[in-house]
Amino acid sequence: MQIDLTCPITNIDPLLPHTEQMILVDKVLDFGDDFIETTTLITPDNILLEDGVLENYSALEIMAQSIGCWAGCQSLINQREVGIGFFIGSRKINFFCSQILPNTQVTTKVKLSIQDQSGFGVFDVALYDSHTQKLLINGVFNVFSPKNREDYAK
Repeated sequence: MQIDLTCPITNIDPLLPHTEQMILVDKVLDFGDDFIETTTLITPDNILLEDGVLENYSALEIMAQSIGCWAGCQSLINQREVGIGFFIGSRKINFFCSQILPNTQVTTKVKLSIQDQSGFGVFDVALYDSHTQKLLINGVFNVFSPKNREDYAK
């Protein structure tokens, strides 16, 4: 199946091996060999809302999924199957907000720092309010994308 990777990409399903309800990224605005920029509208029915708001720590999932979208784009460009990935840790996380309200549009910017042959990668990630450009969260994310999906998807 041929996937159109012309930006903006609005069909995120082929990029992320998640169920539809768990896909939080709405659109890939731009991507390249070492970066991606995505956008998400925090809807009132977002699965991660607690008491009607998105807590700052829950927004880390949106940021991690943006890394997953980058990996999905890279796999498809290189004619490989889109694999699974794991958010295994973070450091230098800075929260500049405690919550994100519904109907807020956020933009995630991801920059690859390093990736090795085993599938381990380090990314600099930042989440912004799309309308005000205010930085909401930033940090360094460690991820692992195993070569053999079947060993981890059981």
